[in-house]
Amino acid sequence: MCATHMRGNAVQEEVAMDRALKKLAKAQSSSVKTSSKSSQHEVSGRYSSAHDSNTEIYSSATVSAHEEKTWRDPKTNTYYIWMIPN
Repeated sequence: MCATHMRGNAVQEEVAMDRALKKLAKAQSSSVKTSSKSSQHEVSGRYSSAHDSNTEIYSSATVSAHEEKTWRDPKTNTYYIWMIPN
């Protein structure tokens, strides 16, 4: 799940997938470390934004999953993803 993201739908969907994989890895006793940093600046009426993310997975087994279903709440623009382990 990911709420509206300032960098748009593609980044929102990527964040939701990262979160889903992290939860699956945790359930499979793997260790996942993620970090994400976003910034937005305004100078003289011009906006600029940046996004940086990093994911590290430590596991004795490979986490493998597929998207079962995705859904975007039309009222809140929250993006949901249902991942199933392979």
